[in-house]
Amino acid sequence: MKNNRVSMIFRKMTPWLLLVPALALLICIFAVAIVKFLNYSLYGFSQGVIVYSRSFDNYISFFTDKYTMNVLLYTVRLAAETAGIAFLIGYPVAYACTRLSSTTLRKIMIVMVFLPLVTSVVVRSYGWFIILSTKGVINWFLQVLGIIEKSLNLVYNKGAVLVGNVHVLLPFMVFPILSSLSSMDPAVKEAAFDLGASKLRRFLNVTFPLSLPGVLNGIQVVFTLAISSYVTPVLLGGGKVSVLSRMIYDDTIGMDWPSAATSGAIMLLMAFVIMLLFNRLEYFVRTE
Repeated sequence: MKNNRVSMIFRKMTPWLLLVPALALLICIFAVAIVKFLNYSLYGFSQGVIVYSRSFDNYISFFTDKYTMNVLLYTVRLAAETAGIAFLIGYPVAYACTRLSSTTLRKIMIVMVFLPLVTSVVVRSYGWFIILSTKGVINWFLQVLGIIEKSLNLVYNKGAVLVGNVHVLLPFMVFPILSSLSSMDPAVKEAAFDLGASKLRRFLNVTFPLSLPGVLNGIQVVFTLAISSYVTPVLLGGGKVSVLSRMIYDDTIGMDWPSAATSGAIMLLMAFVIMLLFNRLEYFVRTE
């Protein structure tokens, strides 16, 4: 009897014992690094030297400085616009994938959406630089057609960064929505059809509400990745688009590690709050 009880306890503990190596690795690499990172944000920086005395002066300075607040708000706005445009493009793409009758065409379309992830972000962003530059494909094509006489300034601005961000992050919007649409019970739409609902009404009252968990997941992932985007704003923004990740990089290069850690901690907190908010929204949508 005692052996059976020990065996039962061991079986219940087995999953947790199997998780021990992974948890130990996460604690050593992630948790310790975050604690050290947050600790640095409490230090000071004066005349090129780190002052090892803890205070919240960096955070007070960040939220009271007009420039850093403008950069923070600009980063949030840019990420929100990226997520919004990615949703407007990604939802029709995901919906079209589920409506294709040919399995081969569906697979080709999914591969086309997934293919950009195989290429480096640097390569993709630089590709857009070549397309949008003053001597790029778009300006050349418009001049050949006689629409413009002088090259348009399509790079080194917010629009170019938005285009690059949306292209880079679009798959992260498409796949969650595609997953929700694919897992939808066809009987629900058939029931709406039997009740006389039009195609538009079926979409608005049945398809779209049931796909909301995927939409929220996609927006959450794209927004979180967009606020930490660095390569695309640097290459396509050309230093004229100030985002939080660029400010962190500049502080790091300038050896102002406490300021860089402060900005990074605020970015991390912002991403965490967004994740909690969208998880709560998803829970609310699923329980409705």
